[in-house]
Amino acid sequence: CSSDLMSVSASRRVRTKSETHYTSAKGGCRTDLNSQYFRSCWEANFARILNHLQKSWEYEPTSFKFANGKTYTPDFLCDGIFYELKGRMTESCEEKIKCMNLEFPNVHLEIIDCAKYDDLRVKYKNLIPLWEGK
Repeated sequence: CSSDLMSVSASRRVRTKSETHYTSAKGGCRTDLNSQYFRSCWEANFARILNHLQKSWEYEPTSFKFANGKTYTPDFLCDGIFYELKGRMTESCEEKIKCMNLEFPNVHLEIIDCAKYDDLRVKYKNLIPLWEGK
């Protein structure tokens, strides 16, 4: 997996290994997804769902900068909607989502939490040959 197939934020996380500190996510390149790097099975499976639905999507295409200097990069952009896959909602995540809603009210952000992901898993797991996880 080459760094040119990763978003800037993803390549920075790999370089600093910061993605491994508080997660059990399985980051890596997925050959069935054009060797694209994803930080988790959930993200890779969501990309597979979008492909199955024949949707055009981008992975981490935009970083938003907040007034407090922090940045936030949603996972996906598809059909004008940003998607964030969140298995575990930390205080930091909640703060960034709150800032996003306050500072960028015209940007549609959809959070895919455990319940929503489970619904997607039930619906698509048997339709997608390379589905990862349970």
